[in-house]
Amino acid sequence: MFINGLPRLACNNQIVHLHSDRVTIKPLPNYEMIRDLVPDLESLFNKHRSVKPYLIRKDHAEQNHPTLEYFQSEQELVSYIQFAYCIKCGLCLSACPTVATSEQYIGPQALTQGWRYTVDSRDDGAQERAQELYSKHGVYRCHFAGACSQVCPKGVDPALAIQLAKKDAFLKSFGLRKRRQASAVSSPVKDWKPRTDIPSAPARTVKQKSGS
Repeated sequence: MFINGLPRLACNNQIVHLHSDRVTIKPLPNYEMIRDLVPDLESLFNKHRSVKPYLIRKDHAEQNHPTLEYFQSEQELVSYIQFAYCIKCGLCLSACPTVATSEQYIGPQALTQGWRYTVDSRDDGAQERAQELYSKHGVYRCHFAGACSQVCPKGVDPALAIQLAKKDAFLKSFGLRKRRQASAVSSPVKDWKPRTDIPSAPARTVKQKSGS
């Protein structure tokens, strides 16, 4: 909901944290309304689906009928894990000024998830997502207002993901980006022991405002 001038999760905000003697509740901006405070999130999910937010592999047989696991290092996991925390609440689209002016703009949620899977070391589908990510309604329509990251309740930082996608496209256009092969299927692990030195999730790149 739009609570005291900001898109927020109503279930995650207590009145005492709003630091106000008056609470104003409105429907989320940038969405068609179904009724009262209920937004129609169909556009959110349509845009989400358009970027193919899932692993795409060339070895279809292994992907559809897995025999083992794909190898991924800790560093490769950290490169995208922050962007995987998205809960599809739609607050980022509600806060985005570009979404407010263009219905065709794919928006921060979908662009972030497109980048999340593109940068995943297990993925082969960068080329298939490029048409949506780098279209005239894709990452280049972002004006880097940063409002999407400020309202995200999970610290996903869509603005960062979009800028990383722009940087990747720039390096690719000048032939400066190394081509990456998707990680291979790992060998069976024998005599494994549980590890205690695995790092926790990386710190958030965006500090949330009080009460958000």
